[in-house]
Amino acid sequence: MRRIGVIMIASALGACATSGDTRLSTGAASGPSEPVSAERVATIEPAKVNHAPYMGFSCEKLAGDRARIADDLAAVSAGKAGSQAADVKGQIARLKGEELAAATAMRSKNCK
Repeated sequence: MRRIGVIMIASALGACATSGDTRLSTGAASGPSEPVSAERVATIEPAKVNHAPYMGFSCEKLAGDRARIADDLAAVSAGKAGSQAADVKGQIARLKGEELAAATAMRSKNCK
């Protein structure tokens, strides 16, 4: 019985650890990764990101988020975000997915 309780607590804590702010930290302790060529960035498929959370944002906020995402994508692609090389592809995929989700919300809200 005690083992089940420990497993349940560990599962709950693990779920909490995956949520939160997904913005990049450009001051990470690890060194910069190698730049990723534009051709290679273009071949990375976007991750699936739900656009529903973006629907509550104003058009101004959505435009600001898209600009932030573009800046983060450029930083990761240029190797300036302090990312580990193995993580760069995942970060690029996530950022491309966020970009698509924000764009979808903007289209749905008829933002200019």
